[in-house]
Amino acid sequence: MGLFELSSQIRKIIGVIGLIILFLIFIWFLFIGIRAIYRGFNPPPRDNPIAFFGNLPLPQLPKNNPDLSITSFNLALPEGSLPATPSELTVYSIPRPSGTLSSLDEAILKADKFGLEETPNKLNETNYLWKNPKKPAKTLDMNIITNEYIYKYNPTIDPEILKGKFKITDEKAVKEAVKFLRRVDSLPEDLEGGKTNLKFYKQSGKKRSAVSSFSEANEVEILLYRKPIEGTYPLVQANPNTSLVRVILGTNSTIERGIVEVGYTYWKFDPNSSSLYPIRTSQQAWDDFQQGRASFVTGNQKSFSEISLANISLGYFEAKPYQPYLQPVFIFEGTGISKGKKVGFTAYLPAVTDTYIQ
Repeated sequence: MGLFELSSQIRKIIGVIGLIILFLIFIWFLFIGIRAIYRGFNPPPRDNPIAFFGNLPLPQLPKNNPDLSITSFNLALPEGSLPATPSELTVYSIPRPSGTLSSLDEAILKADKFGLEETPNKLNETNYLWKNPKKPAKTLDMNIITNEYIYKYNPTIDPEILKGKFKITDEKAVKEAVKFLRRVDSLPEDLEGGKTNLKFYKQSGKKRSAVSSFSEANEVEILLYRKPIEGTYPLVQANPNTSLVRVILGTNSTIERGIVEVGYTYWKFDPNSSSLYPIRTSQQAWDDFQQGRASFVTGNQKSFSEISLANISLGYFEAKPYQPYLQPVFIFEGTGISKGKKVGFTAYLPAVTDTYIQ
C-alpha cells in the first residue's frame, strides 16, 4: 500500500470516528431533552412536601377586627406598589411538651439557679410557686411541663433594688440580661444574638411609669427576640410592643444582680418536621385586609374612615399559649383615621391560603 492510499484510509477512519462522535453527542442531547420533558410531567418527590400536615388550625391571633365596610384605602408603600411574595412558605411543627417523672426535679434544679432552694407550693397540676421566707420579695412561678416562668423581686417589699442611678449603656444592659438568662439555662441559640429592644421605667411604690432614658429611670426592660426564620422572616407576637422573653433590671445591681423581673415563654419548633404551604399573594392579602379579615394588634378601633398602608411584609406568629404549628402571617403597618383622629396600627393576617386553613 502506497503512502497516498494509507493517507486516504486514515482520513476515512478519522471521518468515521468524527461521525460516531457527532452521533453520540446527538444521542446525549436527545437523552437530556427527553429526560427534561419526562421530569416536567413527572417531577421527583419533594424533600419538603406540600401541605404534609393537612389543614392547619388558625393561628391564635387576637380577635380585633374593626369594621372597614365604609373605609377608603390608600397604598403609601415606599416602592409604590405591593411587593412580590413567594408562592410557598414553610410551616413548622411545635411538639407539645409532655411531662415526665423527673419534671418537678428538673424544675427544682432550675429554681436553685434563681437562689430559691425551698420546697415549692403546688398551685395546680403543672404550676409551682417558690418563695424564700428570708427574702419575701423573691418569687418564682413556673410551669414544670412547658418551662414557662415568671420570676419577680418585688420592689414594693424591698425598694433597695431600685436605689441609686443607672451607670450602664444599652449594650451593657443587654449583656447583663443575656448573662442572667444563660445562668438560669434560659438562652436558646436563636435568642442569643437576636434583635433586642429596651424600655425605661420609673417605679415608685406600685406605680410604674414609662420614661425615655437611663437618666430618668430606675428600671430598664430588655426585650429579646428570636432570630428571623431563614434569616428573613421575623417572629412576631400578639403584642408587638413586648416579647415572650424579657428581663427587667433595677438600678441596684448589688441586690439579686439587679434582676427585678424575668418573663420567659419559649416554644421550640422542630426544623426537621416542616412542610411547605401555598400562601396568598400580597394582592390577595391586601384584598382580605380591606374585607376586615386582619387582626389589629395595635391601634385597634371600632371603625376607620380612612386607612393608609405604609408597609406590608411577612413574618411568623408565635403565641404565648401553646399552638401546634409555627405559621407565616402577613404584617400590615400604617395609619388610619378614626373619629377624626390619626391612629397608627399593626395588623396580622394568616398567610397560608384558605384552602389549607380550618
